Amino acid sequence: MSVSCTLPYDGERKACVDIGHPDEYPTYQMQLKPGVRYTFRCALKAGDLVYRIEETSLSAVTYKTVKYAILTYAKVDEEEVKSSIEWSYPIVVWHPNRGLPAINDWIRARALEDLAECAALPLEALRGLSDNQVVETISKSQQCGEVALSQSVLTLGHAFGDYLSFARNIEYLGQARPQHGVGVQLLDVRTGQTLSTGDLFKPGALDELNGRLAAQIAAQVDQRPECTGRAFDWSQAGLVSPQMLGIDYPYNPAEWARCGDGVEVIEGPQVTRLLKASRRLQPGRKLIELP
Repeated sequence: MSVSCTLPYDGERKACVDIGHPDEYPTYQMQLKPGVRYTFRCALKAGDLVYRIEETSLSAVTYKTVKYAILTYAKVDEEEVKSSIEWSYPIVVWHPNRGLPAINDWIRARALEDLAECAALPLEALRGLSDNQVVETISKSQQCGEVALSQSVLTLGHAFGDYLSFARNIEYLGQARPQHGVGVQLLDVRTGQTLSTGDLFKPGALDELNGRLAAQIAAQVDQRPECTGRAFDWSQAGLVSPQMLGIDYPYNPAEWARCGDGVEVIEGPQVTRLLKASRRLQPGRKLIELP
C-alpha cells in the first residue's frame, strides 16, 4: 500500500502543519493480521518527514493510568501534620465493545468513592469536578487528614468477554501499623452493571471452592503447617481467567508468617464448571497500558 502525508505533526509547534502537495509516497508491503487496526503516522522532525505504521489490536483493551499525590493536613497536639494520599485510576482508551464514555464514567466514580467517604462528601459532589478540582477539594479537607487515608488506588486487573475486573487498594496509616484493604469489583460493559465475582458463579459455588482451597492448603502441610482460616470471599476474590480464581489478602505479618504471601489460587475445570455463563467470559483480552 502507498500512503501520503500532507499534515504531519510538528512536535515543536505541537500542531499539525500543512506542507502542501507531497513529493513522496511511502510504500509498505506487509502481511496484514486479523483483528488489528493499522494507522499511518507521520511527523515533522528537524525539518524532515518521519513515517511509521502503528498497529492496534482490536481484541485487546488499551488504557492509561492517571496518578495524583494529594497533600492533606491534620492537627496533632495543636501542631499541623502534613501527609499525602496516593490516588490513581485507569482510563480505558480502547475496548472492542466501544462505549468508552460510559466505561470511564463508571471507573472514575469507583475511584472517587474512598475520597468522598474520607471527606464526608456525597459522591456526586466530586463526580462533577475535574481531577484537579478533586485534588484541591480533598487537600482542604481536614477530615481526610485526620482519618489518615494514604492510598486509594484502582487498578485494571483483567479483561474477558463482556467484563472488566478492577482491584481497589486502600490504606490508612494506623498508630501501630498501616491498615490495608483489598477489594475486587466487576463491570459488565454490555449492561453497565456493577458486579461482584460471586455474581458470575452458580449458587453454592463458594462452599465448594472453599472446600477445595482447604484441601489444597492441607496438602501443603509440610510447607505451611500452621496455615488456617484462609477462604475465598466474593468481595476480595477475582477471576484471573474462566479457569482460574484467585484472592489477594491484605498484608498481615502474623498471618503471612503462617501461610506465606497473601495470594491463593484455584484453577482448572473445577472453576469453569461452577460459572453461570462461561461463554460470556470469552474471549480473554490482553491488557495494554499506554505511557
